[in-house]
Amino acid sequence: MRVWLILLLALSSAVAPVKAEQKAEYKCFVNSRLGEQIVFYRWKVAEYQLKVKSLPGRSNVSSRGDKFLITDVVECKLESEDFDNASAKKLDAITLR
Repeated sequence: MRVWLILLLALSSAVAPVKAEQKAEYKCFVNSRLGEQIVFYRWKVAEYQLKVKSLPGRSNVSSRGDKFLITDVVECKLESEDFDNASAKKLDAITLR
């Protein structure tokens, strides 16, 4: 009987799922020293608002290797959603992924 109890405890702890925090892919339409740009991020869903608020003042590197400073965040969306801003929609349509 003790063997079954030990075996049952060992199996239940091994099968218990490890819950990782969910992450999602986001795209943000930002103003920078290089002009309007779309930048892509992968953040934990619970930290989304904090991450968006921390973007202004952040330094990034463009796909051409140019460093730029984010001066303002116009809007951020899930990568699968469409932007509301007309300029963001136009730029999103021509942005490679």
